[in-house]
Amino acid sequence: AGVPAGTYTITYEICENLNPSNCDQATVTVDVLPGVILADDDSVSGINGLSGAANVLSVLPGDTVNGNPATLGGAGNVTMSVVTPAVPVNVGDPVPTLNAVTGQVSVLAGTPAANYTITYEICEVINPTNCDQAVAAIGVVAAPIVAVDDNPASLDGAVGNPSLVNAFTNDTLNGAPVNVADITA
Repeated sequence: AGVPAGTYTITYEICENLNPSNCDQATVTVDVLPGVILADDDSVSGINGLSGAANVLSVLPGDTVNGNPATLGGAGNVTMSVVTPAVPVNVGDPVPTLNAVTGQVSVLAGTPAANYTITYEICEVINPTNCDQAVAAIGVVAAPIVAVDDNPASLDGAVGNPSLVNAFTNDTLNGAPVNVADITA
């Protein structure tokens, strides 16, 4: 177990006990193949982009090496790298990220609602060129926004009232009262 892939040759000799100089040599050639590595596609959806969230998806479950679970870290059997990171909606916007050390996908607060993909690769530790790629799909949704109807008291139109009602007082964004800096009216 744990032998890197390659062709190994062992030369041995056999000699007769009665006549110790009566010998012959032979060669054993063994081809060791790399493990069967499989990176499985993953997905998560419904992640609130305004709030963001850490560790919304672990990409390793379902990934295997020789039918055994792929594992990272000191005693792990694979390494991981990001091949293609998520593409922002607009240049400079935050995007979901994959931590190649832990295999966890996180969504930064303020990530615009969109469907994002991250392509990653796992490679066998003992055979670093034995790799497979998969895609993590992350569905980020907009925060819930609620505009509530306002019914102020009647007023005398001839007199008027410039501060009759603050229309935003009972409106919410992501469950909290709206901040006018976070909305367009």
